[in-house]
Amino acid sequence: MKKIFAMLVVVIAFVIGFSTIVKAEEVIINGYNSGEFAVKGEVQNQLQKLVVDLKARQKTGEQLQIAVVGSADVAGKAAVNDQLARLRAEQVAAYLAADLLETKINAWSKGDEANVRQVKVNYSFVALNAPQPVGEKPPVSGKTVGIFFGCLSALCIFIFVGGYMILKKSAKPSEVSGKKVTKATKVTIELEEKGLYETDIEFDPTTGRWLTPFRHIKGGERMWEESEGDARRTTQKCWRQMEKYSGQIEKLITDGTIRKIKRAVA
Repeated sequence: MKKIFAMLVVVIAFVIGFSTIVKAEEVIINGYNSGEFAVKGEVQNQLQKLVVDLKARQKTGEQLQIAVVGSADVAGKAAVNDQLARLRAEQVAAYLAADLLETKINAWSKGDEANVRQVKVNYSFVALNAPQPVGEKPPVSGKTVGIFFGCLSALCIFIFVGGYMILKKSAKPSEVSGKKVTKATKVTIELEEKGLYETDIEFDPTTGRWLTPFRHIKGGERMWEESEGDARRTTQKCWRQMEKYSGQIEKLITDGTIRKIKRAVA
């Protein structure tokens, strides 16, 4: 019964949220070299095309609202990457503001979370208040309507997340090779195709998570994924980034967590 109720909550929240949230469109600006944030070359060409397109699409009585999100790859220190991503976003925002007057633009950094050298430009056209005819009651302001729909959207998202968590708790156990996993399980994987080393990923039945042998650089918490395949790929990715995880790799080899593969001699 709880599962059915949760599914109904998710469906209702989705329908309400979809009908009330103003859909924003997204353009991704690529072409940055490592450590680069200036608007030039291919980046400038992409922004010029975007400006032309936005000017052509904007109608009388509409305000253009833009959110600019900068990103960097994981090369280098996190603090430096965050600053680099912020500079990329701010440079793009300044370029757009110079050509798109009276446009509301916000810019911020996503650091190296996405591990890409790019800037995302999300934009939407919002209708402004129409002229007030003499003798008629003033309409509800656009700001008031925006606040109302914003609150309603937040409520829908809250309901959606709550329903999702209920569904997640009642979900089927994880599977390995088509078989249900209901207890702690270790799976041995090769760290690279036809490589020399192997290690184990583990399924934790209490959390339903697949644990990798590696830990996050920040915080030291053990990395985990929701599926065996994702845990396998995350482990192999960390192994390939030897410079970043060299300390952990050395320790894991020393304690036997990462070990040489014993292959049969033909």
